Amino acid sequence: PFCTMGDFSGSWMCSGTENMEEFMKAVGMSWMMRKAAAGFSFGVGKQSLRVTGGSPGSADVTIVTKDPTGKETTVALKTDGVGFKMEGPFGGSGEAKATWEGDAMVQTFTKEGDGQVINFRRQLVGDKLEVTLSTQGITAKRIYSKQ
Repeated sequence: PFCTMGDFSGSWMCSGTENMEEFMKAVGMSWMMRKAAAGFSFGVGKQSLRVTGGSPGSADVTIVTKDPTGKETTVALKTDGVGFKMEGPFGGSGEAKATWEGDAMVQTFTKEGDGQVINFRRQLVGDKLEVTLSTQGITAKRIYSKQ
C-alpha cells in the first residue's frame, strides 16, 4: 500500500481490523470486554469517526468516535507535542501528546499508575485511513473507509 499526503477530515466507517484482541489484552482490557468487542466484530461496519482539522500540519484536530452502541467520544488534540490530561481510549486517565510526522498524525498516551505507553499513528494509505496502535511490542490496526 502507498501512503498519500492528504486531508483525513470527514466521516469514516471502520472497514477492517488487524490483531485487535491481542492489542486489547496488552492494554489490560478484561476477557469479558474483549469478547464483547469481538461480538461487535471490533467495530467493523459499526464504529465511525468524524475528523475535523485532519490535514497535515493542522494545529487542532478533533476526532469524534461513535462506538457500536451509539456512544460518542470526542477528543480534541493539539498537535504541538505538549502533553495534556485526558481519559484513555481503553480506560483510565493519563497524558496524551500529538504531533505531525510528515503526513501522519502521531499520538502517544501514557497511562497514569502503570505508565504504559500506547502509540497511535493515523495516516491515509491509498483511499483508506489507517490507525496503527501499538504498545509493549503488540501492534494492531483499524482501517476506515470514507463515507
